[in-house]
Amino acid sequence: MRKNQHKCSVLIFFIFLSFLFGGILISFNLQDQKLNYEKKEDFINPEVAAAPPIPLPYSAIDRNVTEIYRLFESIKITIDTTVFSEANYTQMQISFTNGSESNYNMISDGSNSFYYEYTPKYNAPLGFQNVSFLIYNVTDTLLNTHTTYTNFTIKTNYMANFNNVEYNIGDTLYAELSINNFGPYVFQWNITIVDNVNELTQTNLLNLEDDAFQITLTLSNEIFPQIEKIYFIKVNMTSSGKKWATYFPFEIREAENKPPEIHSYEINGESMNQSISVPYGRNLVFTFDVSDDDRVAYIKIALLDENDDWYNITKIYKDTSNFNITIRTAELITGTWYVYIYAIDSDGAISNYNSDYSLAPQGIKIIPEVLSVYMPWIVLIVGFALGVLAGVGSIYKYFKSKFSESKRITPKKKELPQRKPTAKKKAKIKPIKEELEKKEIPELVPGKQEEKERAPKRKIKRKI
Repeated sequence: MRKNQHKCSVLIFFIFLSFLFGGILISFNLQDQKLNYEKKEDFINPEVAAAPPIPLPYSAIDRNVTEIYRLFESIKITIDTTVFSEANYTQMQISFTNGSESNYNMISDGSNSFYYEYTPKYNAPLGFQNVSFLIYNVTDTLLNTHTTYTNFTIKTNYMANFNNVEYNIGDTLYAELSINNFGPYVFQWNITIVDNVNELTQTNLLNLEDDAFQITLTLSNEIFPQIEKIYFIKVNMTSSGKKWATYFPFEIREAENKPPEIHSYEINGESMNQSISVPYGRNLVFTFDVSDDDRVAYIKIALLDENDDWYNITKIYKDTSNFNITIRTAELITGTWYVYIYAIDSDGAISNYNSDYSLAPQGIKIIPEVLSVYMPWIVLIVGFALGVLAGVGSIYKYFKSKFSESKRITPKKKELPQRKPTAKKKAKIKPIKEELEKKEIPELVPGKQEEKERAPKRKIKRKI
């Protein structure tokens, strides 16, 4: 008993220690997560001064314009940081309409004011742009709450509409240009094809008509030796002796990927343009004759039954010499299945046949076997009969064993008392008779016998 109590005490002690160490580890983990979170917050959000930050007043923001044309005009934004006595430098942050953000270091005018003059590039997002400001001290601590915004609008006088964005060698590129004069600007332009937008490194591939509003060009390897590359239509606009360049990108890819061609296929050796019937349990073997300029990557078969349930199977092919797929009808229910065939090449191009086309089979009918219809009932009846026979056999065996045990026990009880007395009588009678014959029986005196009988009676009466 004491040993068990000792074991219980030790077990409880170890459980207590496990909970204690678990709590300590969890607290350390939480503390570490808290520290990591604080570090992450410090990384995401700039350090804020210990003093309560204040927003930049709207009255401290000045813009010279509210709308500008990209590439040609600029906007100058100035802020007054008088309310921030510790201001050391500032940044202007523009949130563009396409979701991007850019920061620009503002220039100090020598007093408490900072300014920046922004000129949109040729591809700057159009529309309404939001502007905010970040004011820092000498320790790079953010002094303002970064909640004051101003805005301006970017417009354009040039656009290009392409008939496509991606082209293949042999395709025809067609584009419509729109270039408008505005303000003091009256434009003339020339058009070229270049391979990049860097004026120092770009290569002029083709000169097109000047002052054209439409571009039609057949793409060839002679003009575009590299494929899977982005090229640019460069438009040089000039006005009053000044020149500005804008670019319109387009991509040239390799020759158009043609999908695989399914020439024919058979089901269990039968033509694909007729309905077929297959007994339940027999396999469906699809054999395909498919070709592709690249490589057939895999073939997919989709079967649709009359209950709108699908059975799909896909096989990947590395060896293109043998295209076949085997389907076990045991995995399908009986009835009619409609076939949909898909062939996909290594570049993702897809060809398909389905039951709506003349080349596809009208349907596959899976015929149930007569025996298979009744097989569940046969199995049920046979199983029930075997169960009954097994039960009867068990009951018979049980009662038979009980009866045999009772039959063995009963004769033993009757024979034992008969044998033992007979053996004792035969063994004891003979010596008693012999002793009686040898000994003389004394004659009893009636008077003395009566006295012996009375004596015990008197003693009994006294005791009572």
